Amino acid sequence: MRRLIGILLAVTVVLPGTVVWAQTATPADPTVNPTALITGLWKTGVDASGIKLATGQNDPHWTLTSIGNPVNGQPHCQSGTTPRPALVVGSNVLMSDGVSRVWPFSPADANWLGANPEGLHNTSVACPDPSDESAGTIPTAGEFPDHNTWPFWNYTMLPFKVHESIDPDSITLTAAGLADNLAEVSVNGTKIMDLTASITGYTSATPTSSQPVSGVFRHGDNDLTVRVQSGYSNSGFILSELTASAKYYPKLLIAKAISTQTLTVGDKATYTIAVKNSGTTAQPYFSDTSGTITVSDSVPDNFTLGDIPAGCTAQGQAVTCTSTTVLKGDGSNSWTIALPVTAKTVGKGIVNTAYVKGGGSTNCVADKDCPAPVAADIVPTVPNTGIGELLTNPLMILVIGGATAVAAYYLLGQDKVMAWLPARFKK
Repeated sequence: MRRLIGILLAVTVVLPGTVVWAQTATPADPTVNPTALITGLWKTGVDASGIKLATGQNDPHWTLTSIGNPVNGQPHCQSGTTPRPALVVGSNVLMSDGVSRVWPFSPADANWLGANPEGLHNTSVACPDPSDESAGTIPTAGEFPDHNTWPFWNYTMLPFKVHESIDPDSITLTAAGLADNLAEVSVNGTKIMDLTASITGYTSATPTSSQPVSGVFRHGDNDLTVRVQSGYSNSGFILSELTASAKYYPKLLIAKAISTQTLTVGDKATYTIAVKNSGTTAQPYFSDTSGTITVSDSVPDNFTLGDIPAGCTAQGQAVTCTSTTVLKGDGSNSWTIALPVTAKTVGKGIVNTAYVKGGGSTNCVADKDCPAPVAADIVPTVPNTGIGELLTNPLMILVIGGATAVAAYYLLGQDKVMAWLPARFKK
């Protein structure tokens, strides 16, 4: 019955070569799109519920922070009191000739912003717009001065937040909108995209996406500014879309297996260590690894270490392997190491643990953060004494004498000798 129980227990053991990925928890649920962890991106001209505001209202999310004079680099005399709330201008604006015009883009869920309800620069003799060649008087027909003299109107959104589990270098912003005339978007003081690029006007509100830029975005609060540059007539801009895409930092997984979990002294075996990034093609929410990935493994003294693979070094039984292989964030590739060993001394439940760190991951940073253990047994070889061939008949035990019978009992194994004896000798 003891042997039967042992068999039943054995089937619960992980089979040789089975990969069981070991890992530590990440701060965020990897099934959640990391975009949800970037908060506080606001379209223009909407309230806290995202409802479009009426013309003349203050936008609660945007501020006119400054108006710059590009000619001398000084604050423009039209600045007045800044910073001040950005005003909802609407799409029906007053031109400098006193005629009302309509900006050619008025979505249902966003509105135009400007410095005043009419969207005018209010150039005057006392404070001439540097781009107004008439020095503040009524501009002459067809007057179109150098756009490099147009003032800068800087609008800043309330800080948006990036969760600490997001890889900030993976963030891409997508904006759709228009400006009268030129506009560019900056994050934390660095320009990341042009909203419009035509000095003569605007023709569409096609979404424009930035490229991921290292060192621009950061965890916690981030500042976003739209700089509008326009001539002496009107100034305003609209964002009908402002969204982000992002990825988590790479998350390493490590697995270890042995080719045979029960070995006899002298048997050869292979420890296989595999490392991958934890994303899946269905949820590619992780950045690719970067830099060096390091695997460390101290092979127990019960084994003799064989030839180690390329990229690995050994000091005694301690093996260290490094790789700069990029592990894709969709989990589509892995780094595998094979360590050959030979069973040397008897032992039961010999645990060998490999560890991984690096690659830009935030879950496998220190030496022991990410372990992958595997156990094996080493049993002795069965000596070939020849007695088993001689004692093929239980009656011979009686012939050769009791002392030899006792020796055979222990040498050949209790169960085997008991099987040879007639029933009347079994106790």
